[in-house]
Amino acid sequence: EGGGDEPAAPAASDAGDPIAAVSEEALSHLRAAVRAADGLAHDGHLRSGSSAAALFSVAWLLLRLGALTAESRAQLLAHATAGGPSPPLLELTWVGMAHSALDV
Repeated sequence: EGGGDEPAAPAASDAGDPIAAVSEEALSHLRAAVRAADGLAHDGHLRSGSSAAALFSVAWLLLRLGALTAESRAQLLAHATAGGPSPPLLELTWVGMAHSALDV
């Protein structure tokens, strides 16, 4: 028997939902990143003329968002931007952003 040295299992309602284990402070930063990326995408800055650093940053953000459950991702995106993110952001993939960054 473990004797209490094992980490506690997540609550049943939190199982499989990575956002449930994230602090409100971390969610605040993630929402800000989504707003910034959404603005860049909406204004066309992610299509051309962006730095490799900006493109890799958006690629990382999209990768992290992809790790969330569909419900958590939709909730985060809806709360991060007024009316949800713009279509240009939703059309991007982390792989596409990484390839674009390598081409810069």
